[in-house]
Formats: sequence, structure tokens, C-alpha cells
Amino acid sequence: MRRSVLGPGIGFGCVMALVACGGASSGGTTPVDSGPKDSAPDTTKKDAGGKDAGGGDSTTEDSGGGDAMGDVMGGGDGGGDVWTDAGGDVVVTSDGSTEATTGNEGGTPGTWTAITLMDETGASPESHAQDVVTGIWFQDLQHGVVSLVSSGGQGSWGALESMTSPTHISGIALSGHGSGFDGQDDDYHGLIPTPVGVVALTSFGQYFVSSANGGKSFTSVAYSVDQTRNVPAIWISEDTTHYWHWITDVGVVYNSKTALPNGPSATADWSAVWDPEGTPQIPDPIPAGDCQSQFHQGYFADDSQKVAWVSPDGKTQMFVNVGLSGVCRSTDSGANFLPIEFPNTPTVGTGEEPYVLFMWDATHGIAAHANDYQDGGSYVYYTADAGATWTAGTLPASINVTGAHAYLSSGFGSSDGKALYLIGSTIVSDAAVLLLKSVNGGADWTDISAKARALPAGAAKFHTGFAFDKDHIWIGGDYGSLMYSATGGE
Repeated sequence: MRRSVLGPGIGFGCVMALVACGGASSGGTTPVDSGPKDSAPDTTKKDAGGKDAGGGDSTTEDSGGGDAMGDVMGGGDGGGDVWTDAGGDVVVTSDGSTEATTGNEGGTPGTWTAITLMDETGASPESHAQDVVTGIWFQDLQHGVVSLVSSGGQGSWGALESMTSPTHISGIALSGHGSGFDGQDDDYHGLIPTPVGVVALTSFGQYFVSSANGGKSFTSVAYSVDQTRNVPAIWISEDTTHYWHWITDVGVVYNSKTALPNGPSATADWSAVWDPEGTPQIPDPIPAGDCQSQFHQGYFADDSQKVAWVSPDGKTQMFVNVGLSGVCRSTDSGANFLPIEFPNTPTVGTGEEPYVLFMWDATHGIAAHANDYQDGGSYVYYTADAGATWTAGTLPASINVTGAHAYLSSGFGSSDGKALYLIGSTIVSDAAVLLLKSVNGGADWTDISAKARALPAGAAKFHTGFAFDKDHIWIGGDYGSLMYSATGGE
């Protein structure tokens, strides 16, 4: 059973031009759809001919409490709204942001801070208060960036917003206004760190957008992996020999033909090494034992899920594939992908692909699945050999019971694997954040959602997260929801 987890009025593609932009408020510190997921993506896909291929209004109406979030989360006003409750658990911090403080066992407080997104002012104003947070990344605790996809549909755009503390957005590093294909407005769908800086995944394949100064500013370099100038990516990385690897939103795998120590450029040459559904097929013919199809971004809509991975040396590559309870895995730099099935998946989840594939180093990672329209089919697996074999982990029983309506969107964790997280939401009457944590490499998981739900910002679908270490973490989702914890979410 397939579900789209994209938010209102969002398509996917890849890239941007640098636009100087003033910020409105950086005051309080407060990313895709808060209603039930649909069986088909609830967005339109951008193409070379226009922002919306269908040409219509891509805005969708949400049954998951969107209006409530819009009322309480008015962003970009510097002071922000004051959130409180009868028990006094929600307080206002010195910079105007809000915190939910609830007691842990032993009386030590655990705190989440809601962060308000910044609006754009000037000749082309744009409100980002209700945008979707699709990516979060920090170089250190004073240099970070969040990527945004606009929730406004046609005639609006996303942004990359700089952060100068864990809870303070300081400016618009890059606006999507006029930055896409042929001057169209663009969005930013995720962030991937590389040796040349953090790279932003954007809605058109016309520019390589990266920051070498911790997200303070971004540069855009024209490039094309296939000369069409419209090849969105779900994965971009540089290996240890300076060759680059590119996986598109329709699952075509490209490798650069030469080393590119300074990153992709307009003159770089690329080779398509995996395109089983292309004409002609690559390779041709597809070996009988290989995966017979490729990843399709359209299924996963524009959620910032981690669904592909390339090892640091570029040799091992993986992606999730529709209809396979497992992964497609290559050990020859993408020339062939073999199906690796997970052992003993739940009966309800058999044949259901993982919605999450997250590797925190060259050999260790997790893969997980949960669908809010399919109670009882959730699973999680972990690997210690770069995906060659997988072992079942244990999820909280509460997300598999009838009526749980839980889904998982993405995974993240500390680089040492000491704290791992699965992020998603439950969709019962309204959407609410679902945050699971493992401290033993993915074997066992605990639901730590309660404290994040104490903030109004927690009443949304969540899709992305980032861990600077085992303590400092951020999560983001619909309606401008961006939250920070200095206590590992507990």
C-alpha cells in the first residue's frame, strides 16, 4: 500500500540561482502535509515547461489541523505569539521563542524549543511562516541552515534560511524567487553535506547549489548531468577519489566521468550507469538477477525522506524500491543493483518498501517502514555491513496497534550512532509528531514524542530531522514546524 506524504502545493525537482534577500523578522525561533496521506501524490511536479506541470492550483486542504497551526504559529513577527497552557508547561524564551518544559524521571526538565521561520521583505516579499521544513543541517552550533518548500502553491517560493545559534534564524541565505528553470520560482527539498560544502536539493536541475561557509550564503553553479538542465536529485555526493554520484528523482544513477575536486560544473561529463526503465535500458539487457526497476520520486512525493545512499568510496550504493521489503544494492558503483530482502517482515508489511534508509557511517544504518493507512505493518531493520545483511529491530508496540495510524518519514542520528531517531507522525483526529529513539544501534526503539507534542508546533506532520550529536537535535515538518532540543528529545 503506497502513500504520499507531501504537503500542500509542493512539487519536486532540483536547483537555484543566488538571490540577495533581506529578512523580515529573526525574532522568535519556531517543515509536508498535516492530513491523511493520499494514495497518489497530492502535489504537482515541476518540469521544464512550468512550475506546475498540470498548470493548476496545487494547494491542497488539510484535515490534520492546518488551520489551527496557522492561527497559533504566525511567524516572522519578531516577538512571536506567546504560547502557554493551564499547567504552565509552555513558556517564552528571551529571544521570543517558545519552550515546552516537562519533567523527566528524577525531576530533570526536558525542553523543546519551537523556532519561527523568517519572512522575506523588500521588492518581492514572501511569507515562510507556513512553509514546509525539508532539511536541517549544522556545521557547528553557531552555523546552520534550514531548507524550505513553499506551502503557497503557484506564485510562491521556498528559501534557505541561515541560523547562528540552535534556535536563532538570522537571515535568508538564498531565496527561491526567480531562481529556477528559465527564471521560475523554486523550492529547496533537502540538504546533503559534501566535502565542498552543504548542498541544497532544489526543484530544477539547472544549478549546483552549495555553501562553503556553514550555510551563511550559497552559490549556484550551472551544470547538467544529461544536458537537459532539468534533472532533480534525491542524492548528491563526492567520494574519496573526488568522483561525484547523482541519483535523480526518477531513480537514474549517474557517476561523473572524471574527478571533480571543486564540485560539479557546466563542463563536467557524466555517465548514466543505471536506468533499467530507460530507452535503451542501462545496462542493456538488465541481468535477470538484478532489480528490474528503479526508484520513483513521484511515489514518495516531496518528503525529505532518506531513500538512497552512496558509500564514502562510491562503490556501494543503495535505494529503496516499490514492492520490495528491502533495498536494491550495488557494490560496483551503480553498474548493477541486486535485491536484498529483509528477513521475516510482518505479514501485513510484506512487499512494502522502507520509507526510511539512513546510514550514519560507511557500514552501519537502519531501514524502516510505517504507513498510517496500514496498522500492523511497521518494521525496522539495522545493518552493520553496508546493507549486505539486515537484522530486525523492535519498534514500540503502540505504533503497530489497530488505530495507531502512524507513519515514518525519515531517519537521522549522531555520527557515532549512539543516538538514532525515526521521525514521522500519527494521524488520528489530528496530526501529531512521532519521534522514536534508539541508543543501541537500531535494535530497540522508544517513543519519545510526548514532550515535542507539548508545543503547538508538534501538531503537524513531521518529515525531517538532524542530530549534531547525541544531545542537540532538530525536527521539522508542515506549517513552519521547526523544533530544537538540547537533551536528545527527552
